Amino acid sequence: MAPNYPKIGMQNKEYTVNQLTDYKNNKRSNGLAALMVGMVAALTEEDIQKLAEYLSANTGAD
Repeated sequence: MAPNYPKIGMQNKEYTVNQLTDYKNNKRSNGLAALMVGMVAALTEEDIQKLAEYLSANTGAD
């Protein structure tokens, strides 16, 4: 993974929900926002909740 990409594993669930929801609602325009907007466009609120729950419990690859 590129060192300038943020690690998303082990983030607080609420933080992740807020970030993904902001991307979905086009409230973020920094960095890789254009990429993320496309990634979350089809996610439902339930999908976002489940994804955030999963990510909050996983460290991911280093």
